[in-house]
Amino acid sequence: MHILHSIRHLWTARILPLWRALLSVLWRLFLVLAILVLFKYLFFTNCLSVQGVNACITLSLNDTSIIFTLGGLLLALFVMIPTFWIESKIKDASDEVKKAVLAETQDVMQKLSQAQMLIFEADKYQNVGELLTKEVLIDQAASLWPQFKQEEYRKLGNSFSLAVRYHLDLCVKVSCKQAGRDV
Repeated sequence: MHILHSIRHLWTARILPLWRALLSVLWRLFLVLAILVLFKYLFFTNCLSVQGVNACITLSLNDTSIIFTLGGLLLALFVMIPTFWIESKIKDASDEVKKAVLAETQDVMQKLSQAQMLIFEADKYQNVGELLTKEVLIDQAASLWPQFKQEEYRKLGNSFSLAVRYHLDLCVKVSCKQAGRDV
């Protein structure tokens, strides 16, 4: 759950703004291209319409002209510089996400290991007098790793049940012996 929260935070704090910047650059690229095309048709083509006859005069400039070459270079610089900047920001953000996920994974694995060690320690206590110590260890393990809670409490309940039945049987035998009956 915490991993999803950290990924969501990194997505909204780091990656989403980079995508917005990329879309902004693409939008500006489209506008520059539209202006260049509009500039070509407005200033390099003149059409006259006289009594239904259209006469168009086009200047001798073509798409490889100096203006479009300079415009293309300007456009390339305009697009390439932010692209390299955005790529470095994306790489930095992905490195941060990897570090955060690694740290979270290490923390989760450490908690799981500690919980397992506590359960192994609790399993050593089988005597009736040690059940409360076993219960404390199982509580600590369940607080570290809640998935162990149901199974370990079931085992602990069985241990308490066996202890009660053992002492009940012992009390019945002692009371029967005192009464002179053979059990």
